[in-house]
Amino acid sequence: MSAAFHDRRIDGFETEELVAALPHLSMIRHKLRADLRVAPEVTESSALGLARVKIKGLETAEVAARVRRLSANQSEVRKRRPWLAFPDQPAADASPLDHLMYYLRCRFVDEWDGWMPVLGKNRFTPNVTSLPHISGGGVGPPKPAEGRPEPPAGVSPSAGTGVRVAVLDTMLYQHPDLAGGYLAEKECLFGPGQPEPGPPWPYWLGHATFVSGLIRRYAPAAALDVRRVLDDQATATAWDVACRMVELRDAGVQVINLSLGCHTADGAPPLVLSRAVELLAPDVVIVAAAGNHGNSGPTEHWPHLTPKTPLFPAALPSVVAVGAHDRFAVPTKFSPKVPWLTFTAPGVDVVSTYLEGEVQVKFPEHDHETEAAHHPGEPAPPEPFDGFASWSGTSLSSAIVTGILASLADPGCRGGWVALRRLEEQIRRETKRGTKGIVRVPKL
Repeated sequence: MSAAFHDRRIDGFETEELVAALPHLSMIRHKLRADLRVAPEVTESSALGLARVKIKGLETAEVAARVRRLSANQSEVRKRRPWLAFPDQPAADASPLDHLMYYLRCRFVDEWDGWMPVLGKNRFTPNVTSLPHISGGGVGPPKPAEGRPEPPAGVSPSAGTGVRVAVLDTMLYQHPDLAGGYLAEKECLFGPGQPEPGPPWPYWLGHATFVSGLIRRYAPAAALDVRRVLDDQATATAWDVACRMVELRDAGVQVINLSLGCHTADGAPPLVLSRAVELLAPDVVIVAAAGNHGNSGPTEHWPHLTPKTPLFPAALPSVVAVGAHDRFAVPTKFSPKVPWLTFTAPGVDVVSTYLEGEVQVKFPEHDHETEAAHHPGEPAPPEPFDGFASWSGTSLSSAIVTGILASLADPGCRGGWVALRRLEEQIRRETKRGTKGIVRVPKL
């Protein structure tokens, strides 16, 4: 995994990979071979219309120095043709990948009178409630629940009949309350009868189970299509997420739940996630967590992070972005207050299905308070869970909205969009009656 992620920066990405539009791939390959003297490894996705281009050795001293020289030489080109829209030059200490992308773009702008190919980074998209790389809101790990969650009032056992909901997340624990309600590959499952992974489990490994339980509470008859996209550290690249997303184009899915996301240092959406949303949005409603950074600010590792920093894919215009509110329908401190938010939903001490057994909920490297109580690097003792937990965060809010949409959806193409219109109308009626629940966020 690249150094950019280990540094826990806001804009974590694979440091030796580009993402490029397929029609522009041959041109980019030619430039890399001719100017950088490297032969890239390419993985093509016809479904996305994009390619992942790996430049092995880009971070080595020799290649990095060559890239920086090529980048620096573009200042002369800019002076020669000042009327063209060249990209901004990266800082001297920017990554070799930033300098390479700048060089390539400048070369094409100069060669083709302002035109440049579609290029982007392959960013990391951690789970938005688990690791500290992305949460930033201090919502913390789950706690053992006091009893099973009560079914929501007014939810019919047949809600969600004929509707299919995709959950792209961690592995799924084989919880008895979820039995018969999901489709999943064998490699995606763990728990009773499975040798690996065994307890104690890191707390984030129960995230898909928690999210799935919430969706099924509001749409008990919906079929969940659970696909693992996050690894054992609850992290994936944007390329992996996007490829998983486009697999769902012909899967008969009405709603997709994405409780994950990434920030970018410049606030621009990642190319590969934008493309996946663009391909899916005409037929499928995508629900995404808005992030837990509403009370965050710049840190050593996240120098550009603010409560307004967009999280993708939630901040994309065709995505239903969900923030969190408390039991009084008041937005939480950790939920971002931003104009791209669509709804808020309950996100504080929410109870749902979880792991049964020993769970590691505290890690010294993630928690300064834990470090004070334990030797650095020594994990705190695991805690027992009985299959249910209480957790806070916007990913839980997004799961609730996903479940409600599934309960309102019609089977078949665009059934999710029909459900979204129904939910918005329901909110308008409840607002007139003074009922609080899902909240439509007003324009800021």
